Amino acid sequence: MNNKKSLKLNQASEKFSQLNYINRRDFMKLSIVERRRILEEQAEAMLEHYQQDQEWQELQTGDIIEY
Repeated sequence: MNNKKSLKLNQASEKFSQLNYINRRDFMKLSIVERRRILEEQAEAMLEHYQQDQEWQELQTGDIIEY
């Protein structure tokens, strides 16, 4: 992975982890509305990452080889 892609991945990961980081038990204590809001923010951050990084799509276009 080149440095530019690695940097983008690190930035997306940091943004993802900064979005309302709480542990699982505390998360489950929140109302369903609040949980959905947090999950939506995290999904938007990862969507941005995957739209910028096309490498994952290239991996899915190759031939399947069975041995």
